[in-house]
Amino acid sequence: MCRHELDFGAKCKSALDDFHMQTLGDIRMVKDLHDSCMTEVKVLCGTIHPGEGRVITCLQQKRGMIASAKCRSALLRITGLAADDWRMDFNLFTVSPCGCQP
Repeated sequence: MCRHELDFGAKCKSALDDFHMQTLGDIRMVKDLHDSCMTEVKVLCGTIHPGEGRVITCLQQKRGMIASAKCRSALLRITGLAADDWRMDFNLFTVSPCGCQP
């Protein structure tokens, strides 16, 4: 094991993964995305109420209209997390029965 890697038990790792997924459901909890995309959120998704992945989903759907390189980069990182682990996609995680993979 590398020095920077922590050895968590399965239960602890699962709890951390769940917490991480919950934060991805609310743009206000993802500082980099929140700070980088506030202008785009106001302009493109201003009528969307934060929470349950709604604002992040809105940005993903309108990614072609995002002018800021910082916002596009932050959104790409979040999208990459969801692509690597289905539990990091708020919408998939909340509709999937616990313990089942889509």
